[in-house]
Amino acid sequence: MNFNILKKIKTKFLNYRNITIKSIILKYITVRKLRNRISSKMYAIPLTISCYYYLYKNYLIENKTFAQSEVLKVPLPDLDSMQNGEMKEIKYGNNPRESFLLVKYNKKFHTLGNFCPHMGAPLHQGVLFDNIIKCPWHGASFDVVTGSCDTYPSLNGLIKHDIIKEGEKFYALIDTTSSRKAKVPEMAKRDPENNTKYVIIGGGPASLSCAETLRQAGFTGEIIIFSEDSYVTYDRTQLSKNLSTDIHDILLRDEIFLKTFDIIFRSDSKVIGIENFKKIIKLSNGATEV
Repeated sequence: MNFNILKKIKTKFLNYRNITIKSIILKYITVRKLRNRISSKMYAIPLTISCYYYLYKNYLIENKTFAQSEVLKVPLPDLDSMQNGEMKEIKYGNNPRESFLLVKYNKKFHTLGNFCPHMGAPLHQGVLFDNIIKCPWHGASFDVVTGSCDTYPSLNGLIKHDIIKEGEKFYALIDTTSSRKAKVPEMAKRDPENNTKYVIIGGGPASLSCAETLRQAGFTGEIIIFSEDSYVTYDRTQLSKNLSTDIHDILLRDEIFLKTFDIIFRSDSKVIGIENFKKIIKLSNGATEV
């Protein structure tokens, strides 16, 4: 069996953490194309089995993409005893990750995801300062009112949960299919009639954050990132923690995400010069970009 092909399939499947039905379909098509490249029929059956196995294991089971939504009504503790500026971890299952965060800020209560989208740190062990929660591991910041993230290394926000009152008791409504997922920020789509263009030089996290901020602010023009690297933006801090890390496992955003929000990423494109008045960018391969 061609194990290199199987490794590519596995990498493609495991790469996407915030998956959508669209991404599953696109990756399934990719897998079918990879399978069709193999000329010998003896590889077809085991490779097909591998395709379906990874699709089933990583999508249907672990991410529960197609699972029926189940909303739990979780009772909240005595809210009168909570001080303003206090936060608590509220468990709703036996799994260590089956918990959410209860926060009292400005005399109002908020329930939101308890685990940092970056590396899964438990946020109830972090610090609450005004309306901002700081991750205890790497310092990502989240707004308890909106759930949005405003400080790298996380790019996604936290899922918020509704609070209801029945009689004299309060409950949090927890959707079990989304409670542990991250909240992708809302972004504008590309408008072909908008000819304004922003060019970002460098393919690191700061550049990616800049591009996403433009889309979040409603910019509908063209966004191009030029990067000397051969891959889209990845979490460089992981390279010093695990020398055997597969680059596809530490991508901050995948190519499907960038395509969805019309962010053009030019890899292997080293910029060597800029002519400001002519608005020309010179690349190391001799090409120019206007």
